[in-house]
Amino acid sequence: MQPDKTTDTVLVVDDEAAIRDLLQRIVRTIPHTFPVAASGAEEALRCAAESPPSLIISDLNMPDKTGLWLLSNIRRRDTTLPFVIFSGSLTSEDESILLNHGASRVIAKPASAIALRNMMLEMLSRNVRFEMVAHVGSVVHLTGTFNDWNPSQLRMVDEPHAGIFSITLRLPRGRYEYKFVVDGVWQADPRNPQWVPNGLTTTNSVLEV
Repeated sequence: MQPDKTTDTVLVVDDEAAIRDLLQRIVRTIPHTFPVAASGAEEALRCAAESPPSLIISDLNMPDKTGLWLLSNIRRRDTTLPFVIFSGSLTSEDESILLNHGASRVIAKPASAIALRNMMLEMLSRNVRFEMVAHVGSVVHLTGTFNDWNPSQLRMVDEPHAGIFSITLRLPRGRYEYKFVVDGVWQADPRNPQWVPNGLTTTNSVLEV
């Protein structure tokens, strides 16, 4: 299997094979995500140049170059790429230096597989903006599979006071069904041609992230 344009590549960097294997196994449990492994910082930098990843998870202390060296070189090319340091020898001073150099997150070893997977999902999430046109003064909520169809949790805002209600969510890659609730009435997205029947004689809008 090779990653394609709809797949997120996660580059895991550690000189310990057991840690690389653990991180790769966790990555494989995330849909649309493909792991690439490197045993050192210099190898990782070459991998990142050849095929830019969506996320890097790196050890700090390695035989060739450090994770800080890798982070600094990555940040010269890309200031927004999520970069997580995962290390067993961290001090509060190390953490401060790494964050000041642009680390997205600093995590101490050991960490549970669940915590690592949740971190990956968060780092790989994307901002998705939803909009719905309704009468000024309406109460509009967004609901869908991303919030267990709770009809009152995600209230949308009409910031320009022009009847254009919006909300932005961070969502991992995947397929989502959703609807708007406008003054208590559930409605599919009229501007989205992708929909599926929902078994209730109506339809749900479909979003692929």
